[in-house]
Amino acid sequence: MGKSLTFISEALDVEIKNYSDCKFEYDKWIVSDKYVLDEKQPHLSKYSIVVTSPNIETEEELNDYRIKGGKVVNRITHFIPFCGLPALSSPKSMSSCRDVSYIDYQKAPKGWEMNYNEMKEIFRAPQKTKHTFTVSVEGFRPYSIMDSSPLGDLNTLMNKYDLLGEEIKFLIFLNNAILTSTDSNVYMLIGKALEIINAIYPLKVKKDNRIYDYFPELEDVCEGYTIKDLMGLCNNRKETRHYIKNKTQLTPHDSLSKEEGLLLFKFSKNLILNVVRDKVGLAHVAIIHK
Repeated sequence: MGKSLTFISEALDVEIKNYSDCKFEYDKWIVSDKYVLDEKQPHLSKYSIVVTSPNIETEEELNDYRIKGGKVVNRITHFIPFCGLPALSSPKSMSSCRDVSYIDYQKAPKGWEMNYNEMKEIFRAPQKTKHTFTVSVEGFRPYSIMDSSPLGDLNTLMNKYDLLGEEIKFLIFLNNAILTSTDSNVYMLIGKALEIINAIYPLKVKKDNRIYDYFPELEDVCEGYTIKDLMGLCNNRKETRHYIKNKTQLTPHDSLSKEEGLLLFKFSKNLILNVVRDKVGLAHVAIIHK
């Protein structure tokens, strides 16, 4: 008897006000979702995406579907942020705006092992009672609130991806890289993404009204800043596109301030999101950071 290979995403914190079961077929795979409502704290309700293969009869088919399924869920992972959902692979040790981070003392640096826990036990050994504590940091659990299942938007993105221009496909790739970055490289990625957007919607007059003309719903989010303003930051800060200010003396540009870095991150997320949604025919939205 045949069985199916199933991929289930990590549960995301999502409140869906009018949820109903939703599914669609993509390249013979069934994409569905699972929603568990938390009535006490609705914004911490759990949402997962489920991807199921056709029936599998042999081990050879299983291996084949494992490869194909990996490609499908990788594409879904890249599209999830464009459906209004928190990114699956965002770093857990950083806030959603990358303006605050914390260290998990018990977790070794990537690629390393350490004896921290053993050392900690040495210092705690003389105590008769072990004390435990929990640290809660506001802003480290991104969540989404939406009216209905995001699978409708995901279906549109999946089916229209192959029709998109290479610049939009690369913008989707950059968005995933931005959302998974854990260091200042995020600003180089943002600079490249904004370069693409700046070229898609070129400035044709002296005054930059492109936000008002193309994405008026972002006016409040952008707080008066323009795409030209952001390009200025990307071209004149050492963490972004250009490090050297004076080639003769090898003088670097100034560093981004915390406020400038926050502006770049928040603004670019909204711009990339809406450029991609616009190109596949989806409604514009705004990400509000609280």
